[in-house]
Amino acid sequence: MNRKSLLNQLELAYAPLTAYEFAVVKNEKSIQRALDKAGLYIIGQRPVITFENVIPDETVYQLNFEIHQRGNSNILKCKLPFDQEIFGLMEDNVVDVAFNYLDKTIKQTNTSFNNIHGFSLLKHKK
Repeated sequence: MNRKSLLNQLELAYAPLTAYEFAVVKNEKSIQRALDKAGLYIIGQRPVITFENVIPDETVYQLNFEIHQRGNSNILKCKLPFDQEIFGLMEDNVVDVAFNYLDKTIKQTNTSFNNIHGFSLLKHKK
Protein backbone atom coordinates (compact mmCIF):
# COMPACT_ATOMS: atom_id res chain seq x y z
CA MET A 1 0.00 0.00 0.00
CA ASN A 2 1.45 3.38 -0.89
CA ARG A 3 1.65 6.36 1.48
CA LYS A 4 -1.04 8.33 -0.36
CA SER A 5 -3.73 5.66 0.20
CA LEU A 6 -2.86 5.49 3.92
CA LEU A 7 -3.62 9.19 4.31
CA ASN A 8 -7.18 8.62 3.10
CA GLN A 9 -8.11 5.95 5.64
CA LEU A 10 -10.03 6.59 8.84
CA GLU A 11 -10.42 4.07 11.64
CA LEU A 12 -13.57 4.56 13.69
CA ALA A 13 -13.52 4.05 17.44
CA TYR A 14 -17.28 3.32 17.31
CA ALA A 15 -19.93 3.01 14.61
CA PRO A 16 -21.48 6.33 13.50
CA LEU A 17 -24.45 7.43 15.63
CA THR A 18 -27.18 9.98 15.17
CA ALA A 19 -27.44 12.74 17.77
CA TYR A 20 -30.50 11.02 19.21
CA GLU A 21 -28.75 7.64 19.36
CA PHE A 22 -25.76 9.23 21.09
CA ALA A 23 -28.03 10.88 23.66
CA VAL A 24 -29.53 7.48 24.45
CA VAL A 25 -26.24 5.54 24.75
CA LYS A 26 -23.67 8.16 25.78
CA ASN A 27 -23.30 6.78 29.32
CA GLU A 28 -22.80 3.14 28.30
CA LYS A 29 -19.38 1.69 29.17
CA SER A 30 -18.59 0.74 25.55
CA ILE A 31 -19.28 4.31 24.38
CA GLN A 32 -17.16 5.76 27.19
CA ARG A 33 -14.28 3.41 26.27
CA ALA A 34 -14.55 4.46 22.60
CA LEU A 35 -14.51 8.14 23.57
CA ASP A 36 -11.48 7.61 25.81
CA LYS A 37 -9.58 6.09 22.86
CA ALA A 38 -10.74 8.67 20.31
CA GLY A 39 -8.38 11.41 19.22
CA LEU A 40 -10.81 13.15 16.89
CA TYR A 41 -14.54 13.73 17.14
CA ILE A 42 -16.56 14.25 13.98
CA ILE A 43 -20.08 15.62 14.02
CA GLY A 44 -21.99 15.08 10.83
CA GLN A 45 -25.50 14.54 9.61
CA ARG A 46 -26.94 11.66 7.65
CA PRO A 47 -30.42 10.38 6.92
CA VAL A 48 -31.68 7.82 9.43
CA ILE A 49 -30.75 4.22 8.72
CA THR A 50 -32.75 1.26 9.96
CA PHE A 51 -32.41 -2.50 10.00
CA GLU A 52 -35.38 -4.09 8.26
CA ASN A 53 -36.52 -7.66 7.67
CA VAL A 54 -34.28 -8.88 10.49
CA ILE A 55 -34.58 -12.64 10.62
CA PRO A 56 -32.64 -14.82 13.07
CA ASP A 57 -31.70 -18.04 11.24
CA GLU A 58 -31.00 -20.75 13.80
CA THR A 59 -30.35 -23.42 11.16
CA VAL A 60 -27.04 -21.76 10.18
CA TYR A 61 -26.67 -19.65 13.35
CA GLN A 62 -26.76 -16.20 11.76
CA LEU A 63 -28.78 -13.01 11.58
CA ASN A 64 -30.13 -11.99 8.16
CA PHE A 65 -31.17 -8.35 7.68
CA GLU A 66 -31.39 -5.38 5.33
CA ILE A 67 -30.07 -1.88 5.93
CA HIS A 68 -32.35 0.91 4.68
CA GLN A 69 -31.62 4.65 4.59
CA ARG A 70 -34.46 7.15 4.52
CA GLY A 71 -34.71 8.71 1.05
CA ASN A 72 -32.37 6.15 -0.57
CA SER A 73 -33.74 3.33 -2.72
CA ASN A 74 -30.55 1.26 -2.38
CA ILE A 75 -30.87 -1.57 0.14
CA LEU A 76 -27.98 -3.53 1.65
CA LYS A 77 -28.79 -7.21 2.20
CA CYS A 78 -26.62 -8.59 5.00
CA LYS A 79 -25.83 -11.80 6.83
CA LEU A 80 -24.08 -11.88 10.21
CA PRO A 81 -22.86 -15.41 10.99
CA PHE A 82 -22.27 -15.96 14.69
CA ASP A 83 -19.73 -18.76 14.23
CA GLN A 84 -16.96 -16.27 13.37
CA GLU A 85 -13.70 -16.54 15.26
CA ILE A 86 -14.11 -13.01 16.65
CA PHE A 87 -17.11 -14.12 18.71
CA GLY A 88 -14.95 -16.76 20.42
CA LEU A 89 -17.87 -19.12 20.85
CA MET A 90 -17.42 -22.55 22.36
CA GLU A 91 -19.89 -25.35 21.82
CA ASP A 92 -21.83 -24.40 24.94
CA ASN A 93 -22.09 -20.65 24.17
CA VAL A 94 -25.03 -18.76 22.69
CA VAL A 95 -25.33 -15.27 21.19
CA ASP A 96 -28.37 -13.26 22.26
CA VAL A 97 -29.49 -10.28 20.19
CA ALA A 98 -31.11 -7.19 21.73
CA PHE A 99 -32.91 -4.93 19.26
CA ASN A 100 -32.93 -1.16 19.80
CA TYR A 101 -35.89 0.94 18.73
CA LEU A 102 -35.96 4.73 18.82
CA ASP A 103 -39.73 5.04 18.99
CA LYS A 104 -40.19 2.20 21.52
CA THR A 105 -42.76 0.60 19.19
CA ILE A 106 -41.86 -2.95 18.28
CA LYS A 107 -42.70 -3.63 14.67
CA GLN A 108 -42.57 -7.41 14.39
CA THR A 109 -44.15 -9.63 11.78
CA ASN A 110 -44.50 -13.38 12.15
CA THR A 111 -41.05 -13.91 10.61
CA SER A 112 -39.06 -10.70 10.95
CA PHE A 113 -38.35 -7.56 12.97
CA ASN A 114 -38.52 -4.09 11.38
CA ASN A 115 -37.70 -0.43 12.11
CA ILE A 116 -34.70 -1.39 14.23
CA HIS A 117 -32.15 1.37 14.81
CA GLY A 118 -29.40 -0.85 16.17
CA PHE A 119 -28.75 -4.12 17.88
CA SER A 120 -26.46 -5.43 20.56
CA LEU A 121 -24.91 -8.87 20.85
CA LEU A 122 -24.30 -10.74 24.09
CA LYS A 123 -22.43 -14.02 24.45
CA HIS A 124 -23.35 -16.33 27.31
CA LYS A 125 -23.23 -20.00 28.20
CA LYS A 126 -26.31 -22.16 27.79
